Amino acid sequence: MRYVVFVLVFLVVGGLYLLAEYPSISGYGDAPMCEGCNLVLVTMDTTRADHLGLYGYDRDTSPFLDYLGNRSIVYERFYAPIPETNPSHATMFTSKLPYIHRLQFNGQKLRDSETTLAEILRGEGYDTVAFTSAKHLNPRTGLGQGFREFDYPKQKERKATITTDIALDWLREKEQGRFFMWVHYFDPHYGYEPPTPFSFYEEGMDENTGKIARYDGEIRYVDSEVRRLFEYLEDENLLQNTVFVVTADHGEGLGEHGYFWDHGDLLYEDQLWVPLLIYVDGTRFNSGRVGQNTQLMPTLLEILDIRDEHSVAPSLFSEEGRGMLFFESDRCEKQKVSGCFPGKSIKGKSVAALKDDVKFIATPVRDGMREELFDLRKDPGEGINRISNPGYEDIREELRTKALSVMKEVHNSDRDYIEVDNETLEVLKSLGYVN
Repeated sequence: MRYVVFVLVFLVVGGLYLLAEYPSISGYGDAPMCEGCNLVLVTMDTTRADHLGLYGYDRDTSPFLDYLGNRSIVYERFYAPIPETNPSHATMFTSKLPYIHRLQFNGQKLRDSETTLAEILRGEGYDTVAFTSAKHLNPRTGLGQGFREFDYPKQKERKATITTDIALDWLREKEQGRFFMWVHYFDPHYGYEPPTPFSFYEEGMDENTGKIARYDGEIRYVDSEVRRLFEYLEDENLLQNTVFVVTADHGEGLGEHGYFWDHGDLLYEDQLWVPLLIYVDGTRFNSGRVGQNTQLMPTLLEILDIRDEHSVAPSLFSEEGRGMLFFESDRCEKQKVSGCFPGKSIKGKSVAALKDDVKFIATPVRDGMREELFDLRKDPGEGINRISNPGYEDIREELRTKALSVMKEVHNSDRDYIEVDNETLEVLKSLGYVN
């Protein structure tokens, strides 16, 4: 009998976070076991949790994921550690924060000494394949470690339909045996050009409203491609032994805090809060526990019942939990918006620490350090800086001490660069990742 764990890490793009509330908490639950199963991991780029119906969004962007959420384990507060594609994926595959695994922005290389999820599974006898939709997400970044086959576009990007077709062709032709498949969709990234049937744009919309409508259309389009992938497994009678996980690498700024159509520089919820769904033969509950994608690798290995000697973060099912979460930004670029330290430099990186519902953010600026403190339960849109408010003294000092300690590590970490050809360099420039 063939077994499949289908892990869909679905990167979802979202609307205005100010309109969203955290869903209700329904408990934690135990880890569902799927020993000997295959694994399929699907990641969507630039996707916010609050632009999906199952996270409370009122536009019909995600009919399939909403359906899947009713049959899955849904994590209501799940975070990316950094709002940038390659570093966030490196964290998913190693369980380490970016300043530890040292891939801290696009254009760097994951160190060969790191052990990835694909390497672990290949060592367990899995066939390992990857299909990505952006040229800068390629094996030379180190993210190909452990994958026997890695297919990526030779141009800047490719549409989700093409990537799905390639993945389905591989599934139809694959040999017997366990496999780990990673499928990545890039469409929600800026450009916002969904196929016409999926766009929510209407004549008469102003520029900002129109861009959000198109952004939502990209989510709806990718949602339909995820459905194709899932339904193929369903038609092949594989779902009874399938784990299907949906998450994102990061979110997107859609005007909050004066930051439009981009990500990377700021550490607010719109850029960090991402979805996570895990489908395991219909096991269903909602978890209100706060988690981060550092915990994805140990969680998947626990579900697969594979001994884990490499993860440095606990499983999402562990009673230990994460305690305090840490975040770092991309190199500062939009000084006019964020006020961050000028120059796209490692020294301009912001850091944040989150415990329970309180987040502390430290940002290097021209005249020192800007500090912000937000109570996410009272203020999910992060509109009120409570850094000087009475009643927060203890948590403020705890978060500040930890965050500034992490900042020293972030700013002093060594970095390994990769050589890129001129075409790839132009792609990174067009996406704003290098200047």
